[in-house]
Amino acid sequence: MPERLSPLDAAFLRVESPTAHMHVGFAAVLNPPPGAHQAPRFPQILEHVERRLCRAPRYRQMLAPVPYGFHHPTWVDDPDFDVTRHVVRSRAARLGDAIDECMSEPLPRDRPLWQIQIADLVPS
Repeated sequence: MPERLSPLDAAFLRVESPTAHMHVGFAAVLNPPPGAHQAPRFPQILEHVERRLCRAPRYRQMLAPVPYGFHHPTWVDDPDFDVTRHVVRSRAARLGDAIDECMSEPLPRDRPLWQIQIADLVPS
């Protein structure tokens, strides 16, 4: 039997609107590892995430509405899953702009509900 959204997750989705997005996020600055000259770049991070997705099957699942809305949606495998729709390059040049860009758009409901934006920022 498919797993349903928790009541809390369903409540977040129900109160989300075009002007009030209910997703959460965080920002991280990746410094070069000891002995390296630069922090990991977009291709390395994309590959790193892709190799580990098998450890978290939920990240390959999307919402499926229940007919007539009689119950919370269920989680189903995304038959068209493509990691490049979730790990994306930010166009921002500053950390604050990258955060604004990421958090100001709702997550698309036609795919799993997560995204990682990578910004190759120049240190200040």
